[in-house]
Amino acid sequence: MHACPAGSAFMKIAPAVAALALSLAAAPAPAQTYDELAKWCYDESTDRQSLQGCDAVIAAGREHPTRLAGAHFNRGKAYENLNEPERAIADYSEAIRLLPKAYPAFYARGNQYRFTERYDLALADYDRAIELSSDYTDAFAARADTYYAKGQYRRAIVDYDRAIELRPADDQYVGARARTYAADGQHARALQDYDRVVELGMRDVETLGDRCFSRAIVGQLQEALEDCNAALESVPDLPESLVGRGLAHLKLGRLAEAIADWDLAVAADAQTWSARKRAIALFGRGVAKRRTGDTMGGDADIAAARALQAGIADDFTKWGIGGF
Repeated sequence: MHACPAGSAFMKIAPAVAALALSLAAAPAPAQTYDELAKWCYDESTDRQSLQGCDAVIAAGREHPTRLAGAHFNRGKAYENLNEPERAIADYSEAIRLLPKAYPAFYARGNQYRFTERYDLALADYDRAIELSSDYTDAFAARADTYYAKGQYRRAIVDYDRAIELRPADDQYVGARARTYAADGQHARALQDYDRVVELGMRDVETLGDRCFSRAIVGQLQEALEDCNAALESVPDLPESLVGRGLAHLKLGRLAEAIADWDLAVAADAQTWSARKRAIALFGRGVAKRRTGDTMGGDADIAAARALQAGIADDFTKWGIGGF
């Protein structure tokens, strides 16, 4: 979610590492000499040229260890951009061996571990990056993302708090914390963050849909409908927004509208949205069907929802919805 380029931070370690910045600008003419290849490694180049240049620098072994660490770091970034995480990890690891306090390399390697779902390894690298640089905002946010992926929402919130303290105007961090509060069941607190990111200008369909859902849960039903309608105007039939609007309709007693929204949501490709939201749509539709007298259809939906999430009935009870 918040994996920002680490080259600029790596440059802080020593003036000699200023060549670590990696750019995707137009490439220079074909390189023939070592100096030209080194320029591809350390300066402006495409990812493929960066690989060729850094290969030459690393093979030659002429550079000071700090600059050699930079060559491995830049080659790792190129591999990362080319979606080759194992090679990226190998180069970041070598950069760390050569320059053990290179905190951007720990951060970059942590990102690759996180993207490949090796969360504990990612956390260890983010911990080390933060130990080496206590105000490393991106590392706090990335560690929070990792805790979120592991379902450790309270620990994620602590790290998002720190990232926001360091960079208060970053709406991405505030939005991530809002979704974490919501995942932890703290919807009233989530709404404070959703309102803040909307004030900061972040009115994308995901934010509006998420705020709609939290508003429906806390009982701000008309406001929830406004958010979901705005999101669905931009992206019609978006399952997450339909789930929130269906929940608001159900709480308002508009059973036909709730069922219609959840019909559309359930019909969407299950691979494109969360199993939890799908379970909510199925369970909610089941409750609505039962209330219209369709007991058999309602029971089938509720059973399907419970198969996706065993505790889904407890959630609906917390949200003030009974009768099942």
